[in-house]
Amino acid sequence: MKKFFLAAVAISALCSSCETTDDTLLSETNYKSLNAQKTKGLTNTDYETYRNVVENFVYNSDQSYIDNVVSFEKHVNRTLKSDTQANTYESINLEQLKMLLEKHENIIDELHYSAEFKEYLYHIVHKNNVVDFQLKDEKENRLMYTLFKVHNDNKGNGNDDKLNKRRTIAFAYGNQYSFKQAVLYAGAIELKTKIN
Repeated sequence: MKKFFLAAVAISALCSSCETTDDTLLSETNYKSLNAQKTKGLTNTDYETYRNVVENFVYNSDQSYIDNVVSFEKHVNRTLKSDTQANTYESINLEQLKMLLEKHENIIDELHYSAEFKEYLYHIVHKNNVVDFQLKDEKENRLMYTLFKVHNDNKGNGNDDKLNKRRTIAFAYGNQYSFKQAVLYAGAIELKTKIN
């Protein structure tokens, strides 16, 4: 009887010490409830993930901007798991980055999102405002909420006006391919603020 009691206590202790929430289930639940609760102060995990990755990167002022971009690319790939099943290394296309740094006026029209999404993005980027948005596509709605937070980022980096709105557009551009690409391009744009 004593053995059964000790076994039951050990199993109970083991079960209660294990984490009971699955991160995948938690993120899917957050994803589904984001739209309904976004106005109630729900934090955006995509935005927080982006901020954490960028803030944990150490910019080396002894290196060139491009060398820091390459180091940032490695940092992102070490830090983030890929959106796909295989955790593949994702790169920054330096020609595309150059285009995002130089030209952004008409790029919104070239993005692969709905017309409604592009209209709201235009309002965020060019008019610094957005009316209460509720996009039909849930993924676009979540992305729009993230872009709104990226644009109005006040975590020591000012808002995206300091970067000529390029960070917000770079995040939207990269997100067409994967969340990791969004972090790579927006973060690479943000690295420009580190140059002395």
